[in-house]
Amino acid sequence: MASKKYTSLVRLFQHLDIDIHKELNLQRIRKQILLEFAITEHGIISLNEVNFNKNDILEEIDREDFLHRWGFHLQIWDRRQILALLEDDYIDLDHIGSELNEFRNNKEFITFFSPYFSFSFNSMAKTLLAPPKLGKLGLLLNYKDFIIVEDTEFAFSSIYRFLLDQKKLLNNVSKETYHLHSKALAHWTNSNWGEFLDQLPDVFYSEKEDIVASLINLTVALQSNSLKTTKAISHQLVKINNIDYQHHKLIRDNHKIYTEENKSYWWVFWVVLVLGRIFAGC
Repeated sequence: MASKKYTSLVRLFQHLDIDIHKELNLQRIRKQILLEFAITEHGIISLNEVNFNKNDILEEIDREDFLHRWGFHLQIWDRRQILALLEDDYIDLDHIGSELNEFRNNKEFITFFSPYFSFSFNSMAKTLLAPPKLGKLGLLLNYKDFIIVEDTEFAFSSIYRFLLDQKKLLNNVSKETYHLHSKALAHWTNSNWGEFLDQLPDVFYSEKEDIVASLINLTVALQSNSLKTTKAISHQLVKINNIDYQHHKLIRDNHKIYTEENKSYWWVFWVVLVLGRIFAGC
């Protein structure tokens, strides 16, 4: 099934005074639905700002396996975080795990859930990329396993375009031109993006490697002019594990240099401080 917006059939059935806890009479329900759509304006049923499309509803209840899928609809209805995720494209990243994680090993649920989740995932990714909020996007990627292979292209289309744009941008940055691009690169220099790159699906391995290589080069280029920026980028790079071994080693070797450079001069600070106190007492 192609990715599509989720609207809870439970919400609609309750509106039609259908007892959701009893055995469903699908023929009678189908007639009720057709009648309800016939008397609505513009052929759309709107309940609590959730719009129901007749074709989508009939396509679902006419499925041979609908009664089995009905159980998943009920489970989603009983979990308000998941329902808000699918109907409103809203995710409470601090609490969604308490509801969603119980289904991580449920392949049937994930197959049912994925086409709807991929729609919401793509919508939320667009929002989190305008402007880039890579820290929150990294948290969202913790739930990428709920998207099956068939839905990956659509779900990650916004992220894929972002990665391509960032590859192009980073390839055009050098020590001499950094000041011209500093604003456009702000999300790489002052945000918590390490988990975002680390959590990307394997299908983006090539794009991730290219961006990592460019960021490594940027830290090397900037270390003499802006050690603070260099360290900020390096602190995020060390969070990435699923990359080429040589890049992995280079990141850690460089990070050790960047973070120990200040330590090597730390004694100077204390000498100046002590001398300052001595002279102040004279």
